[in-house]
Amino acid sequence: MTHEGTDAVSDDEQTLSYIRESVFSGFSEETLADFLAKNRERHPIDPHLNPEGRMTCLSAEEFHSIFEDLDGWKKFYLRFPEAYGIVEFSRVGFDRDMTQALVYASHQTGWLSGIRSYWFFSKLDGTWSEPVCFGGGIS
Repeated sequence: MTHEGTDAVSDDEQTLSYIRESVFSGFSEETLADFLAKNRERHPIDPHLNPEGRMTCLSAEEFHSIFEDLDGWKKFYLRFPEAYGIVEFSRVGFDRDMTQALVYASHQTGWLSGIRSYWFFSKLDGTWSEPVCFGGGIS
């Protein structure tokens, strides 16, 4: 299941509004509203997103038990020695015409190492554009 209330989408409407107004020209309120609505609740992760079973999904309880203190990353890598860190992603928000898409993704490998980004796609004449990315390192 996805995790509701992630740093990406919980009460982060101010950040997303800033992105819409300052970074992504032509970004619609519909796309933002759909993105926020879809990411307020938990949803099953499609098996196609877990090729060859290489991803281990943690429940909120498991995640919090690992990262309950400053030894979290040590405990994480002891439990998952082959892991490349933690990947988090959102559901995709679309506008009504399916010509805009917004998605969030992060990859974290330690307390201060990783990246969090929002990806904005637009469709013109039936072709999706190269995404515009807004985000940065975790610190």
